[in-house]
Amino acid sequence: MAAQHDAPLETLFLPFAAGNLRWPQGPVLFLRARDGWPLREHAASDQLVCEQSFRPFAAALERSGWQVRDEAQVQGDATRYAAVLVLPPRQRDEARALFARAVALLAPGGIVVACQSNNEGARSGESDLQQLAGLGGKLTKNHCRAYWTAPADGSHDEALRKRWAALDAPRTIVDGRFHSRPGVFAWDRIDPASALLVEQLPADLAGHGADLAPAGVTCRPRCWRAARR
Repeated sequence: MAAQHDAPLETLFLPFAAGNLRWPQGPVLFLRARDGWPLREHAASDQLVCEQSFRPFAAALERSGWQVRDEAQVQGDATRYAAVLVLPPRQRDEARALFARAVALLAPGGIVVACQSNNEGARSGESDLQQLAGLGGKLTKNHCRAYWTAPADGSHDEALRKRWAALDAPRTIVDGRFHSRPGVFAWDRIDPASALLVEQLPADLAGHGADLAPAGVTCRPRCWRAARR
């Protein structure tokens, strides 16, 4: 079930509701989509494609009749979008990679519209999108910041986009003993709780496993590989 008041989601659609932007006529992609009344007020189910890797949010979107696809399906589709909506995560490398994907998926004249809460990296997100593709406008409300690009004309920094697109790739950490990815809690180090967990595991444990975030947590599931002894 969607939260009763989702401030970033509400503020993401405010530029359209307030007349700063006109709702596009072509296909729209929503990265890190969440269901809620602002979405239903503006989009049509045959226009909008939602990408969401967190299963409870994806299930809520599906129950409301939205098209939900995973990253591989979106990347494998040749569709280019009149607008890409983004609810960026707090982790900066992950957010930058998301912006890089959003810009790459725009049709000519399309725009990227993003929103974050002020305590979840809104200023950094705005600065990063401006660096990558320039800003067409911004507004603040609900302790959130919405910001968007000018219509795409191919003038974005393509070299920077390619570098940022690679920031999200899974990689090895801790001397190659584990696989992790930006966006995971403590993704590039062993946090104290995980260290405590390892101390309780059998010394001869080997193979593959996963440490999954509980329901209601919006970070990515944590994936790891146990080092063979």
